[in-house]
Amino acid sequence: MIEYRDPITGYQVRRYTDGPERNSKLYFTCENFSTDDKYFFFMKQQLEGKDDGGCYRADVETGELTRVTDYSYRGFATDREKNIGYTCKNETEVYAVDLNTNQMTKIGDLPKGGQITGHLTAADTGRIACSYHSRQGGGGGLPDRLPPGPCPDLPQRRKPDLLHP
Repeated sequence: MIEYRDPITGYQVRRYTDGPERNSKLYFTCENFSTDDKYFFFMKQQLEGKDDGGCYRADVETGELTRVTDYSYRGFATDREKNIGYTCKNETEVYAVDLNTNQMTKIGDLPKGGQITGHLTAADTGRIACSYHSRQGGGGGLPDRLPPGPCPDLPQRRKPDLLHP
């Protein structure tokens, strides 16, 4: 970790990474910090010829970086209330990750024959959402082309009820 004072703003800056790879925050729908603010999480790009990409945990105080997942995992989301994260391995296996110890516990499976295609998001209800694409026809996948107009097999959207005091 490198610390310095920005000459223009006067803010104290902590730089946790240094290298040619791209590092990015987690997806915008999830928190990047553990619930106790001890760690923050980010994704590190894997450069050609290296095997060090994946999700990393940074200790806010010390700057120590710990690799949480490698590229056999997809997505990473932190829970808003519990000090755990969620990730997906081998496209369908869903794991909970203890944010203090990085211990992983398998909590379920997505349907076989598909893959996670987007980031995971954890709701305050404990539910986990993700984008999932079925490689098999039918059984949850969408047809290649939807018919024009409303789809009769799906419930139609309605305007939300308005509550008045």
